[in-house]
Amino acid sequence: RLARDVVSFERFHSLSVEARTRLEQLGVANAVVHCADGLAEPERFGRFDRILVHAKLPAPDARLLGSLAPNGRLVCALPAKTGQGADLCIVVAPQGDIWRLNSSRLGAALIGVAAVL
Repeated sequence: RLARDVVSFERFHSLSVEARTRLEQLGVANAVVHCADGLAEPERFGRFDRILVHAKLPAPDARLLGSLAPNGRLVCALPAKTGQGADLCIVVAPQGDIWRLNSSRLGAALIGVAAVL
């Protein structure tokens, strides 16, 4: 068990249904999956110790950083300093310090929700 509570946002309805079903089958009671755009209104879900974004953001997102608890961490891909590709990064709240870990092939974050992948 890695966390007390896990909240997941999945923009594809079909994937959110599959994830909920899988978690239920595994007996995981401390995780919930929302079909929602996690970039749209993160603050309405409270504060998080960690936010993991499986996508490349153009820059550290102020709304995501604002949804972090003190000393929380945002993990996402950001444009590489070279201007080519992306780096997997950890951004520390509230000051926004960026730790660049390694290169990343994650695609750009998409906005909104969709019915299927």
